Amino acid sequence: MTTSKQIETKLGELLQESNLGEVIKSEDVQELWSGYGKIQRLQLDGKNPKSVIIKKIEIPGSISHPRGWNTPLSHKRKMKSYQVESNWYANYNYIDDACRIPKCLGSYSEGETHLILMEDLALSGYSKVLDSVEWTEIETCIKWLAHFHARFMSVSPQGLWSTGSYWHLETRPDELNKITCPRLKYSAGLIDRKLEAAKFKTIIHGDAKLANFCFSDDLTQVAAVDFQYVGAGRGMKDLAYFISSCMDSDECKKHEHKILDTYFLELKHAVDESHINFKELESEWRQLYPYAWADFYRFLKGWSPEHWKVHAYSEEISRKAQSEILNNLTATAQDAALAAGEVIKSTKEFTIQKKNGNSLASSVVTEADFKAQEAILKGLNSSIEAYDFGLLTEELKDDGSRQQKAYFWCIDPLDGTLAFSENRPGYAVSIALVERDGTPVIGVVYDPVEDNLYSASIGGGSFKNGKSLNVSMPSSSRPKLFADLSLKADPKFDRLKQEYEVCFGAGAVMNSIWCIENSPASYIKYPKEELGGGSLWDFAAVSLIVNEAGGHAHDYYGDPIDLNRKDSTYLNDKGIMISSKPI
Repeated sequence: MTTSKQIETKLGELLQESNLGEVIKSEDVQELWSGYGKIQRLQLDGKNPKSVIIKKIEIPGSISHPRGWNTPLSHKRKMKSYQVESNWYANYNYIDDACRIPKCLGSYSEGETHLILMEDLALSGYSKVLDSVEWTEIETCIKWLAHFHARFMSVSPQGLWSTGSYWHLETRPDELNKITCPRLKYSAGLIDRKLEAAKFKTIIHGDAKLANFCFSDDLTQVAAVDFQYVGAGRGMKDLAYFISSCMDSDECKKHEHKILDTYFLELKHAVDESHINFKELESEWRQLYPYAWADFYRFLKGWSPEHWKVHAYSEEISRKAQSEILNNLTATAQDAALAAGEVIKSTKEFTIQKKNGNSLASSVVTEADFKAQEAILKGLNSSIEAYDFGLLTEELKDDGSRQQKAYFWCIDPLDGTLAFSENRPGYAVSIALVERDGTPVIGVVYDPVEDNLYSASIGGGSFKNGKSLNVSMPSSSRPKLFADLSLKADPKFDRLKQEYEVCFGAGAVMNSIWCIENSPASYIKYPKEELGGGSLWDFAAVSLIVNEAGGHAHDYYGDPIDLNRKDSTYLNDKGIMISSKPI
């Protein structure tokens, strides 16, 4: 570890190398976050300049985060941020009055110690840091952002963050795990991917809050400092974050169009339209504004849920982004399910084939299964590419992508193939989007026999043919038990016949759906040692639809169904319990 004496020696060498003279006085400007060093103004004995700024980064003896986030991951993130800042000043140093930054006068990095010697902006006319602003000052900062983004449009962020911003999802797993709202938590990765997948990219500041802008004395010009989280991104992340730092909820809503119009008008003036289709750029980035807000809001809700920036506007615009992305992906799955349903309905002649299975129902397959799967994959392909989704589908070998990707499509192209082959109700198409931890985020089921389309998104309720779906009112005093034919061989069958009206013949998907449409009703798969007991694709969609409709879908022991288990796609050892009411 570099000692304080060695740091001062190196600082002296930096000053000499830059012909700046010697320090006659130093004053502390600011302590760095969590005690990782300080920023100082150094008065020099030379004639020009009279002072410089030094940013000293060194590990404190004990780390004390203001909000208690003291973890090895937070330390690693912080140290990388200072290395990134050193690289920024060493390799991206420039002077441009339209997006002014301090000139780098020298830097030093060794291990976890960094020194960044830079221009004192106060001497260059940027002496004011404001804690409140009017529209004129806000407009000045927005214009700085537009010019900064235009300057670095399509530039590769060498030595910087691959994704700029200090709240980037990949670097904030601890904060994500603190979020209690399922819809917010499980849409976070989709929103992150939406931002990442956008065509037009630039380098963003990554921490463009009001406190990091220095104004000229007449407040007509501005320079920016603090480039720890500079990296690749879309301009809306900087813009949304900046606005969140200087406007309250009512102002954000009132001036939303004005903010965006100001930014894009300035961006149009600054960008090189000979290389950029500005109309396409503006259309894409405007649509990303709610997503940028939702991205930062997600971080705040995990990091500091009572923060003043968690206000009505940030909640409203974040919900808008969450609903939009979940609704769009639900619609994609619905279209795919309907296309598969048309294939199934049009397949009048087919050959029954055999595949590996643990029961008659699981070993039957027809041409309709494969054709339906083909239709589904065609419908989902664009979303797989855009969001980098994994895939698990019954009639293809498990390629392991479900364990590697943030989300995966889980598909049963024709559940209840035995019922289909015998020309009776009880078969359906099932498509779900599942998060890597096994939580279903979107569920879609299509019943080709009755032409019913069921859907749900996490935290968004369940629907049947576009209308809200809830557990039905009890239709009789005697509860129904929807069951597989294998239940007849179970020792408990005789007892169950006394308690329930037992209904056989459907696949797992429609058995589960019928539970909530024929209350009181249940569907049970008892735990067993041998493989079988349903697979991930059987329950991925319906478990969400049932739960969002007010029913209960869990394993036999009352725990959430593990829909991304590593060892097998079978659920035999945990069993399944689907019910219209708690059991």
